[in-house]
Amino acid sequence: FTFLRALPKTAARKIDRKNLPHPSTGRPRLDALFVPPQSPLEVEVTQVWREVLGIDTIGQDDNFFDLGGDSIRAMRVLVRLQKLSASPLHIQAIFDAPTVRQISLYLVTHYLNEEKAEATEQTGTPSVTEASSVDSNTITHFRALLAQQLEISPQSNHPSAAVKNPSAIFILAPPRSGTTLLRIMLAGHPRLLALPEFYLLNYNDLRQRRDANRGRTAFRLEGSIRAFMALGDCSAADAQARMADYENQALSSQAFYKILQKEAGNRILVDKTPLYASHPEILWRAEKWFDSPIYIHLSRHPGGMINSYISSNFHLRNELGITFAPKQLAELIWQVYHQNILDFLEHIPGHRQLHMRYEDLAMMPDVAMHQLCKFLGIDFDPALLTPYDNPQARMTDGIYPESLMIGDPNFHRFSTVSAQPAEGWRANLKGDFLSPASKELARRLKHLD
Repeated sequence: FTFLRALPKTAARKIDRKNLPHPSTGRPRLDALFVPPQSPLEVEVTQVWREVLGIDTIGQDDNFFDLGGDSIRAMRVLVRLQKLSASPLHIQAIFDAPTVRQISLYLVTHYLNEEKAEATEQTGTPSVTEASSVDSNTITHFRALLAQQLEISPQSNHPSAAVKNPSAIFILAPPRSGTTLLRIMLAGHPRLLALPEFYLLNYNDLRQRRDANRGRTAFRLEGSIRAFMALGDCSAADAQARMADYENQALSSQAFYKILQKEAGNRILVDKTPLYASHPEILWRAEKWFDSPIYIHLSRHPGGMINSYISSNFHLRNELGITFAPKQLAELIWQVYHQNILDFLEHIPGHRQLHMRYEDLAMMPDVAMHQLCKFLGIDFDPALLTPYDNPQARMTDGIYPESLMIGDPNFHRFSTVSAQPAEGWRANLKGDFLSPASKELARRLKHLD
């Protein structure tokens, strides 16, 4: 803010905009005493903050958000700091460590220590040797924490809920299971509108969704903005204004889905949001809101999912707000999400569900996509096999030029569908790393003999 005793006026007594002073680039008044950056890393971080925030002087203990930072500027900072790390930086980092001193220590601890750097250089992912500590008591505790954190509201009795939406397709899977790749492949088909993560089924209305996702989970709101940018060929600002209007109206999530389906024309809506599988109530909303929805159950070998979860630092993202050891958390998510999906699909007619393995999708994409098209009753299209073509139409970018894409940040490491992630994890997971319950579930999903 720039404070003036009075606004400059022209001879006609109108505001003289040309003579308004430029905003100050000096350090604002803060409670923290000014301490200059100390280490080379702190100096580098400070320089990035100066460029993004437009402030000349920044201290070691100055809070990013007190300096005028927001989620968009935080993303710009992380994009610039990404060069320091071989694994993705998540937006949550700046919320968890909002000062120069804290974010520098965060980077050193989680991304830059020598042991991790050496493992990443040799294998592409850190080695995981932690023994399994997942048992029935741990699973029960994890489920209770999930229910508490999700705070699922009772179904509203909105009059529109009595009339179901047209059918839609839902991709059901835990995170790090290949859902982003599948979504982007499907986005190439002219009969499908495969959109980024929506986080709609878990909220009754858009106001509730907005209010629940501020700060470190604000990224959950970006999928709907990116969808409107694609459907309306408009800017991020225009799409945000449209979303803000719906949010202020407290438009029901079901009604919002219907708007998207109407604008999709003859294309079938595809929603892939891994969080849906975290709780049975969320899954059942698809049945309540849609007429005969279709479900694609995508599974990945638990070893591949666990390895990917840790190597991508998803435990630092901590979307669920639940703290466990990284390997333990990844296995709990894999097991509980898949068990929820399987329990739910037991009540769904067979012709409305298809189980796909990520390994088949990555190693035999042609066969897998022909099978999927047959299941969906649509003609096969060669564009399904070229997910890196036409990135804007497939929405593999962010809502701003400096934003990361919505979904898997590792997608752009490749230029074509690659079989390497399907089996490359085996060098990093040693010994008997799965609990008996996970092994049994893996056999049921045909990942183990």
